[in-house]
Amino acid sequence: HVVASAQAYGNRAQIVAGIVAASDSLIGKLIPGITRPLQSQWSKDLNDVDVIIDFSNASGATASVAAAKEAGIPIIVCATGHSAE
Repeated sequence: HVVASAQAYGNRAQIVAGIVAASDSLIGKLIPGITRPLQSQWSKDLNDVDVIIDFSNASGATASVAAAKEAGIPIIVCATGHSAE
């Protein structure tokens, strides 16, 4: 799944972190335009994050919502595959 967290950067947003599947070969790699290396789970250090934007699936979105709630920051969930529950 792809999840990004962003912070205000002047008049635009800057992506500071990305979350990918645990099996992804990009874990630990820096991607152009993202401040932190990609990881497979949320860091407890979200002090520089203004909003989480989730483009994952139902299970990824659940983890993202929990991270946002714990950090007290807003989240935009764009994930698909949710059930009525």
